[in-house]
Amino acid sequence: MPSLGVSDRQTFLTHAQGFKFNSRTPTPLVVTDTTGRTWPVIAGNADADERNFGLFDGDQLVARLTIQAPDPNGDCPTPYWSIGKIEVVNSHQKRGLGRRLIEQVFGMLGAPLASDLNQTPEGASIWRHLIPLHPGKIELHDGAGGIVPVAIVGGACSPDPWSFPEWRLVRLP
Repeated sequence: MPSLGVSDRQTFLTHAQGFKFNSRTPTPLVVTDTTGRTWPVIAGNADADERNFGLFDGDQLVARLTIQAPDPNGDCPTPYWSIGKIEVVNSHQKRGLGRRLIEQVFGMLGAPLASDLNQTPEGASIWRHLIPLHPGKIELHDGAGGIVPVAIVGGACSPDPWSFPEWRLVRLP
């Protein structure tokens, strides 16, 4: 099992994470961070259940996004692709890599992309940045078909998506 150090709010993408990238396939996607550096998006191993995308600094994996296939009958049902995990190593955080990687992969999918039900504070921060950038394109969905649009009102998300623990945020095309 890969080693992830999240208990102290640090993320380590160790060599063991490389199993998701035994085969590396370049994509046409590019992420530009807040410093202006460009990062080619590399597709890792994929199967029917998930796809992996990464950013590398030389041979070091510095950011990874895993998206899960639609599973309307699973433990956390959703008819959409959903974010399984987004991780950025500490030395590369606060450059917008996670949010921009999600945006690039979302654009490639051309389909709705749902949040994880178990968001970390860092994951919630990414969605807080996405909501004002995409007015009318982000909604809350519950497993029973309930849908509530999310907007920015008075500088805050309305309704507060994190007050609905069993609902997912969904970014629409």
